Amino acid sequence: MIKILSSYNGNYFVALKKKEHISTKIDVIIDDKVTYQTLLGFGGALTEAAYFNYSCLSEVQKEEFINSVFGKEGLNYNLIRITIGSCDFSCSTYDYLESGEFLLKHDIDTIIPFIKKGKAIKDLMVFASPWSPPAIYKTNGIRQHGGKLKLDCYTNYASYLINYLKSMKDNGVKIDFMSIQNEPKAVQIWDSCIYEGEEEGKLVKVLYPLLLKNDLSTKLFIWDHNKDIIVDRVKETIDEENNDYIYGIAYHWYDNFCNQELSKVHDLYSDKVLLFTEGCVELLLLDQDNPSKNIGSFENGLRYAKNYILDSENFSSGFIDWNLLLDENGGPNYVGNFCEAPIMFNHKEKKLIYNPSYYIISHFSRFLEKGDVRINTKVINTFVIATTYKKVDNTYINILLNQGDKTTITIKFIDEVFSVNLEANSVTTIIYKK
Repeated sequence: MIKILSSYNGNYFVALKKKEHISTKIDVIIDDKVTYQTLLGFGGALTEAAYFNYSCLSEVQKEEFINSVFGKEGLNYNLIRITIGSCDFSCSTYDYLESGEFLLKHDIDTIIPFIKKGKAIKDLMVFASPWSPPAIYKTNGIRQHGGKLKLDCYTNYASYLINYLKSMKDNGVKIDFMSIQNEPKAVQIWDSCIYEGEEEGKLVKVLYPLLLKNDLSTKLFIWDHNKDIIVDRVKETIDEENNDYIYGIAYHWYDNFCNQELSKVHDLYSDKVLLFTEGCVELLLLDQDNPSKNIGSFENGLRYAKNYILDSENFSSGFIDWNLLLDENGGPNYVGNFCEAPIMFNHKEKKLIYNPSYYIISHFSRFLEKGDVRINTKVINTFVIATTYKKVDNTYINILLNQGDKTTITIKFIDEVFSVNLEANSVTTIIYKK
């Protein structure tokens, strides 16, 4: 049985039929005898901006949105990323220290209830990332504009993070994964903090024993930044002492498709999980004068397909998009750093908007799940990239991106050869069952 679904400009999930094999030329060869990484899943980020937009929906729209994100006929997400304290997509800056006392109250009525709604539909895994330590622990005395963690505050800050994990657990949300710092090489006008590799590694060494002492099973990720310098950075961070403390390496996509750097990291640290934890279409980079004009571009969606396929072929185990829900301008964002999201809400028209990126991500996340295993996919066609996974029930999911004109390709799929028409600039998912 073979089912073929294609997505191209203006047409989503169009059912196609396979063609009889008429060509002697093979464009794609799929071999299930060679296996690679196991998938963790797909997800998005629940920022304060995302929650604010969600809170403005009607009750009917809230149910629609939850099902569109977590439901099997929607994005089918099983991963969710949250921020430890504020980020640029917050309505203001905040942390959890008030008069020296740790208080989680900012998340209790917002982030936590939303996660529980998602968990009612799906077995969610939660990934948490700090954008900055509290200002009192930093060299510059503020959450924004970089700065560093003070040398005498490593233990205090590690205890702060432990308090966060324990408080979330006490309120019914287990944090499965946590990165040490979001984008530790970027000085931003919003919440940010700079760590060199050795400094990040040092914090791991302070933090990990506290996890064990407090019976917390949260797994630690390092880096959480772009792929272009990931190899040198990871080598600076991991040493003999902290190697066993580090579960994985998180990364972002703001680096002009440096996907092969992931394979280099995998070759050096094959025991570490590689996980994509943030990527979005940055509207201000496309047009500073009128950023919202590029919302909904099909090209924006194709960026997801290209990154997801290339990262998958370079050992990435999962994909977490940025904001789950933004407004019609790509916010709110307290520093005006507007971005597109797969789902947006037009506050004037009171209407949910599903961008092309929503449907293109669905080509992956609706059909692939935690536990699926990547198998060997060899592509000979110059304009096509592809990745393939085997599911536990021996169903195979093959996803192709045609970056050229409309064409017909021939696929050797395990023990069958057939041809498929691909529309120009299109994403196609093939479901194959022996």
